[in-house]
Amino acid sequence: MKDKNQGTAYWKGAVVLGTPPALYLSILLFAQMESPLEIFQPVLLAAIVTGAIYIVSNFMQATRIFREPVNLAIIFGHMLDGSATFIGIDKYGFAEEHILPEILINAAGTAFVMIPMKIVVVLGALYLLEKWKEEEEDEGSDIYYIMVRFVFFIFGFGPGTRDALLLGL
Repeated sequence: MKDKNQGTAYWKGAVVLGTPPALYLSILLFAQMESPLEIFQPVLLAAIVTGAIYIVSNFMQATRIFREPVNLAIIFGHMLDGSATFIGIDKYGFAEEHILPEILINAAGTAFVMIPMKIVVVLGALYLLEKWKEEEEDEGSDIYYIMVRFVFFIFGFGPGTRDALLLGL
């Protein structure tokens, strides 16, 4: 989308203005971390699980929706959250704040249960969302579909990033 007055894309200014402060603040954050490399453990685990889902989803036509880039980003965000929770609780002694995950973790004896739980819930929700989109014929519903996917991404990636960063502190 172009700005009618300038003739340039509106987001380019935000990138130019926002990148230097973001880099500076990231450097300050990493300088305060005791073990900054620890944040890559959940990222790697999330990437492995997301990659496995990507490969396995090719075997059936109904699951190929999980190979779409936006859906992969949503899956990765939630796998990052589940991986960071698993590593934080089992390796570093962090505690779970929410009731249902706490019950599942106590029942399983390990926070690893968060990863399969996230897989079932996220893939199920994505599948239902994609089926809803296929059945919906109203063009005005596209904005709701986009908004739900965006919020779904944020609900996974936000807590996942926070929890992964906490591992380095």
